[in-house]
Amino acid sequence: MPIDFSESSVTALRCARALAEGGRTQVILLNVVESAGSFRILDVVGQQRACHAERAEQLRELADRELGPQVPTRIEVREGKPSVEIARLASQRRVDLIVVGRHPHHGMRHWLQGNTASQLSKKAPCPVLLLQVGHHLN
Repeated sequence: MPIDFSESSVTALRCARALAEGGRTQVILLNVVESAGSFRILDVVGQQRACHAERAEQLRELADRELGPQVPTRIEVREGKPSVEIARLASQRRVDLIVVGRHPHHGMRHWLQGNTASQLSKKAPCPVLLLQVGHHLN
């Protein structure tokens, strides 16, 4: 499941935990680093490694706090466009369901790019469960 560390992605993670508990389900936490496209950084490879390691550690801490030891978890950090990388991982890992927390984007960014959730719903090789902020699975 994609994690951008927003409130909506943590809420979606809690929903994924409820779906996974008691079953033989592995939850894959994915963070996609969008590259800035700048050439001003001299040590690009070193910066990418450091960024990926930091994000992986943040995902591990989030998994430990929100999922605990009872839900098997896999951590993935990739670079690229989020909707493309999420769909690619879902295809490669034969994912059964993608759980996404949706938070509204406004203004020019939304108009130009759309949001990750709507783009993902068109590209995903499996069902996408889209959760609005404030909704919880009971």
